[in-house]
Amino acid sequence: MGEDSESRAEPIKLRELFDNVRKNYFRIYIHYTYFNLFRYMYFQADNVIAYVFLIPTIVSGRITLGIMNQILRAFGQVASSFQFLVASWTSIIELISIYKRLQAFEATIDDETLPKMDQEFLERGMKED
Repeated sequence: MGEDSESRAEPIKLRELFDNVRKNYFRIYIHYTYFNLFRYMYFQADNVIAYVFLIPTIVSGRITLGIMNQILRAFGQVASSFQFLVASWTSIIELISIYKRLQAFEATIDDETLPKMDQEFLERGMKED
Protein backbone atom coordinates (compact mmCIF):
# COMPACT_ATOMS: atom_id res chain seq x y z
CA MET A 1 0.00 0.00 0.00
CA GLY A 2 2.91 2.33 0.69
CA GLU A 3 4.07 1.99 -2.89
CA ASP A 4 0.74 3.31 -4.19
CA SER A 5 0.59 6.39 -2.01
CA GLU A 6 3.22 8.18 0.04
CA SER A 7 0.70 9.01 2.77
CA ARG A 8 0.34 5.29 3.52
CA ALA A 9 4.10 4.70 3.65
CA GLU A 10 4.58 6.47 6.97
CA PRO A 11 4.06 4.32 10.06
CA ILE A 12 1.26 5.28 12.40
CA LYS A 13 2.53 7.31 15.29
CA LEU A 14 1.78 6.37 18.88
CA ARG A 15 -0.01 9.69 19.36
CA GLU A 16 -2.48 8.90 16.54
CA LEU A 17 -3.18 5.46 17.99
CA PHE A 18 -3.71 6.90 21.45
CA ASP A 19 -6.03 9.60 20.07
CA ASN A 20 -8.24 6.93 18.50
CA VAL A 21 -8.40 4.98 21.77
CA ARG A 22 -9.14 8.17 23.68
CA LYS A 23 -11.90 9.16 21.25
CA ASN A 24 -13.45 5.71 21.56
CA TYR A 25 -13.44 5.84 25.37
CA PHE A 26 -15.05 9.28 25.40
CA ARG A 27 -17.75 7.98 23.06
CA ILE A 28 -18.35 4.97 25.31
CA TYR A 29 -18.49 7.11 28.47
CA ILE A 30 -20.98 9.50 26.89
CA HIS A 31 -23.25 6.58 25.96
CA TYR A 32 -22.97 5.17 29.48
CA THR A 33 -23.79 8.59 30.91
CA TYR A 34 -26.97 8.89 28.87
CA PHE A 35 -27.98 5.34 29.71
CA ASN A 36 -27.33 5.76 33.43
CA LEU A 37 -29.19 9.07 33.47
CA PHE A 38 -32.22 7.40 31.88
CA ARG A 39 -31.92 4.41 34.23
CA TYR A 40 -31.81 6.51 37.40
CA MET A 41 -34.68 8.69 36.19
CA TYR A 42 -36.70 5.55 35.49
CA PHE A 43 -36.04 4.16 38.98
CA GLN A 44 -36.97 7.45 40.63
CA ALA A 45 -40.11 7.89 38.54
CA ASP A 46 -41.03 4.31 39.37
CA ASN A 47 -41.07 5.17 43.09
CA VAL A 48 -43.31 8.21 42.64
CA ILE A 49 -45.67 7.34 39.77
CA ALA A 50 -48.10 5.23 41.84
CA TYR A 51 -48.58 8.10 44.28
CA VAL A 52 -49.19 10.51 41.39
CA PHE A 53 -52.01 8.29 40.12
CA LEU A 54 -53.48 7.89 43.61
CA ILE A 55 -53.41 11.59 44.59
CA PRO A 56 -56.98 12.37 43.43
CA THR A 57 -58.47 9.43 45.32
CA ILE A 58 -56.38 10.09 48.43
CA VAL A 59 -57.38 13.78 48.49
CA SER A 60 -61.05 13.01 47.99
CA GLY A 61 -60.88 10.36 50.76
CA ARG A 62 -62.40 7.57 48.65
CA ILE A 63 -59.81 4.92 49.59
CA THR A 64 -58.49 3.77 52.93
CA LEU A 65 -54.89 3.29 53.93
CA GLY A 66 -55.16 -0.51 53.59
CA ILE A 67 -56.45 -0.34 50.02
CA MET A 68 -53.79 2.22 49.13
CA ASN A 69 -51.08 -0.10 50.49
CA GLN A 70 -52.46 -3.02 48.46
CA ILE A 71 -52.44 -0.91 45.29
CA LEU A 72 -48.89 0.29 45.98
CA ARG A 73 -47.70 -3.29 46.66
CA ALA A 74 -49.28 -4.59 43.44
CA PHE A 75 -47.80 -1.71 41.46
CA GLY A 76 -44.41 -2.39 43.04
CA GLN A 77 -44.49 -6.02 41.91
CA VAL A 78 -45.33 -5.05 38.34
CA ALA A 79 -42.69 -2.32 38.37
CA SER A 80 -40.01 -4.69 39.68
CA SER A 81 -40.74 -7.01 36.74
CA PHE A 82 -40.12 -4.14 34.34
CA GLN A 83 -36.97 -3.15 36.21
CA PHE A 84 -35.32 -6.49 35.38
CA LEU A 85 -34.43 -5.36 31.87
CA VAL A 86 -33.19 -1.98 33.01
CA ALA A 87 -31.15 -3.43 35.89
CA SER A 88 -29.55 -6.18 33.80
CA TRP A 89 -29.02 -4.14 30.63
CA THR A 90 -25.25 -3.84 31.09
CA SER A 91 -24.94 -7.64 31.43
CA ILE A 92 -27.05 -8.14 28.32
CA ILE A 93 -24.87 -5.73 26.33
CA GLU A 94 -21.68 -7.42 27.56
CA LEU A 95 -22.98 -10.83 26.46
CA ILE A 96 -23.94 -9.47 23.03
CA SER A 97 -20.47 -7.94 22.68
CA ILE A 98 -18.78 -11.24 23.59
CA TYR A 99 -20.98 -13.10 21.10
CA LYS A 100 -20.12 -10.64 18.31
CA ARG A 101 -16.39 -10.85 19.01
CA LEU A 102 -16.50 -14.66 18.99
CA GLN A 103 -18.39 -14.63 15.68
CA ALA A 104 -15.79 -12.35 14.11
CA PHE A 105 -12.95 -14.43 15.57
CA GLU A 106 -14.37 -17.70 14.22
CA ALA A 107 -15.03 -16.13 10.83
CA THR A 108 -11.44 -14.92 10.66
CA ILE A 109 -10.06 -18.34 11.63
CA ASP A 110 -12.22 -20.15 9.05
CA ASP A 111 -11.46 -17.55 6.33
CA GLU A 112 -15.15 -16.74 6.02
CA THR A 113 -16.72 -13.33 5.52
CA LEU A 114 -17.21 -11.28 8.64
CA PRO A 115 -20.72 -10.65 9.96
CA LYS A 116 -22.46 -7.70 8.35
CA MET A 117 -22.05 -5.38 11.34
CA ASP A 118 -18.30 -6.00 11.50
CA GLN A 119 -17.97 -5.36 7.77
CA GLU A 120 -19.75 -2.02 8.18
CA PHE A 121 -17.41 -1.15 11.07
CA LEU A 122 -14.34 -1.94 8.98
CA GLU A 123 -15.68 0.09 6.05
CA ARG A 124 -16.26 3.09 8.33
CA GLY A 125 -12.73 2.73 9.70
CA MET A 126 -11.27 2.69 6.19
CA LYS A 127 -13.19 5.83 5.23
CA GLU A 128 -11.84 7.72 8.26
CA ASP A 129 -8.26 6.88 7.27
